[in-house]
Amino acid sequence: MAKTKLELTYKGVDYCLEFTAETIKELERTGKVKFGKLDDQALTVTEELFYGTFDANHKDVKRKLRQEIYHELAEQDEEGEELAKVLAEMVDEAIDSLKPSGNVSWKKTH
Repeated sequence: MAKTKLELTYKGVDYCLEFTAETIKELERTGKVKFGKLDDQALTVTEELFYGTFDANHKDVKRKLRQEIYHELAEQDEEGEELAKVLAEMVDEAIDSLKPSGNVSWKKTH
């Protein structure tokens, strides 16, 4: 499966936004997003997920600039549905990458 990325240009600067296994773990560790309860966080989750997409390739981008870019995108996507769908797809792919690939076999012994 191809890895979904969000590529955008803002004020002449190109950004390639994506999730990795590590950026997903960090969002969960910091408590910004609880992946088991995404539906309960509908109002804030899209925004926090968007901010998290910078961490893979643009970690030094300040939160204020991330907010600026998000709000500009949100104005173009009035319902926020398209961006939310893309972010959800990106999250699913990153979480799938955390699942065991079946290359190790094990069993419990006493």
